[in-house]
Amino acid sequence: MVNSVPQTASMMIQTPKAIAAVLFALLTLAPITAAATASTRPPNILLIYADDLGWRDLAHLGSDYYQTPNLDRLAREGMVFTDAYAAAAMCAPSRAALMAGQYPARLDFYGMAGLTPSRADMKVLQILGQRKYRPKDLSIAEVLRRHGYVTGMVGKWQLGEDRDTEPAARGFTFVYETANPKPPDPNSPAGPKRIGELTKAASEFITTNQDKPFFLYFSHHAVHSPLSATLEKLEKFGARPRGQYHDNPMYAAVLEHLDDSVGEILELLRERGLDENTLVIFSSDNGSTAFSSQRPLRGQKGNYNEGGIRIPLLFRWTGTIAPGRSSSTPVNQIDIYPTLLAVAEVPPPAGRVLDGVSLLPLLKSSGELSERSLFWHFPRYQLWRSVDGTQTAIRQRPVSVVRKGDWKLTLLHEEWLADEGRDRNPFLALPLYNLSTDPGEVSNLAHVEKAKRAELLEELLEWLRSTGARLATKPNPAYRPGSAR
Repeated sequence: MVNSVPQTASMMIQTPKAIAAVLFALLTLAPITAAATASTRPPNILLIYADDLGWRDLAHLGSDYYQTPNLDRLAREGMVFTDAYAAAAMCAPSRAALMAGQYPARLDFYGMAGLTPSRADMKVLQILGQRKYRPKDLSIAEVLRRHGYVTGMVGKWQLGEDRDTEPAARGFTFVYETANPKPPDPNSPAGPKRIGELTKAASEFITTNQDKPFFLYFSHHAVHSPLSATLEKLEKFGARPRGQYHDNPMYAAVLEHLDDSVGEILELLRERGLDENTLVIFSSDNGSTAFSSQRPLRGQKGNYNEGGIRIPLLFRWTGTIAPGRSSSTPVNQIDIYPTLLAVAEVPPPAGRVLDGVSLLPLLKSSGELSERSLFWHFPRYQLWRSVDGTQTAIRQRPVSVVRKGDWKLTLLHEEWLADEGRDRNPFLALPLYNLSTDPGEVSNLAHVEKAKRAELLEELLEWLRSTGARLATKPNPAYRPGSAR
């Protein structure tokens, strides 16, 4: 779906003298007017969103094989959050939380119904929740649009395609929506993963609206499978020495295509004089797939170990955010919504709960965030299927998670059911890890740190009650032990 922003500009001038007068006025006053406009209008907001890009996948975050010079530049010129999290381990619920500023548990949104195991493999009855974005969940685009922003969405949406849930109904005045290309054609005019096509659409939106405050949600399909790259880049990375963490030429190539797009957009902002009045954010919807190791983190997209939910998060706002800074404060993508409200100096929507907090004090070095807990809830099963479709396995069973400070507690719904919710076997039902010393979640401390386990469990259960989230603890009568592979 493509909605173009209309452009209207006309002047009816009849004499050369009049033309000369108008040109003189424009030449003498335009710089002053432009400067005044840039200093007084709300900042532009550009949110670039990758698909399935892992925490370790950028060179400045530790990859010793992939090359991401433009994203590394963005990090040098802005601020990096090293302990940033997606709101979910899967695309759709993470994107819904980003748009709504609320946890998926509050939205009752846990993703699409696909990739679900057979009923015989499920020990408890899963809770699927909503399948699309609810109209009542006011999006950040709707709020910014009401306060004078031109709003654009380019690329992947995945939150519903009917009249109430499509991007145009959720606050976007410009929509260039595309599906994940299958099969990929790296030699098409659109480019691998349609990166070239989407970058052109994003560039046109920025150019058309450069004189107005704009919010652009630029949502890539890269680096989601199926992977696709030009032969030139494949040959480049095929000849490159493999690294300690990464060694996949195809993944490296498509990631560099994505990085090239970021570089093109950053250059456009510079050319148009928009650097100092544009907040640029870069992130990903969840952790990486099996294509890319996230060591020392364990897990991948689809599960709630660190590798499935920890993601890159970069902010650049030239002249406002001091360059070259990083923060290890745990943050979540639900924080982006209140941060954008603060940046635009827009009040929160009346009567609406926002689960995140504004990161502006950290970005401006004007304060710290109070210690808080971050939560995840996924009361369903997620199936893993090999690329060729010949192998399947359950990669995530129903789970709820809390991180507070360095500590992370996981509540496994199946084991909680077997334990009748009485905390008799916490080692199985409530694994506990200290991420500062054990980011790979190898040493379960549930039997050792009993007070911390009890503290986090109570906090997690209270959060579940407050959001109306349901535990998947009803036995499944169709379950057959040993049937899952």
